[in-house]
Amino acid sequence: MKKIFLTLVVFIGISSVVYASQIEDNLFIKQGWNLIYGFTPNSLNGQNLDMAHIKAIYGFIPTTQEYARIYPKPEDNKIDLIGDGYLADTSFWVYSDSDAETD
Repeated sequence: MKKIFLTLVVFIGISSVVYASQIEDNLFIKQGWNLIYGFTPNSLNGQNLDMAHIKAIYGFIPTTQEYARIYPKPEDNKIDLIGDGYLADTSFWVYSDSDAETD
């Protein structure tokens, strides 16, 4: 009984991992302000999103309780307070002048 249960649990676990790896990460952006997790211009390498429609990206700095401009003309002095590792794991306000989607 324990072997059957353990085999079933392992099978479900493997199936879940395979299914999760097949999920595509499409990004949908609407015209106006969008709150998007982990969005940076570098994260779009290889995507078909036209950055000409992205007019601004701002990230929140918890240590100073203020926003830093990430794009265009990054405020590097403020961004350095966040650190690259944390920057990829935060949400950003992204302004677009048109609807867009990545593949």
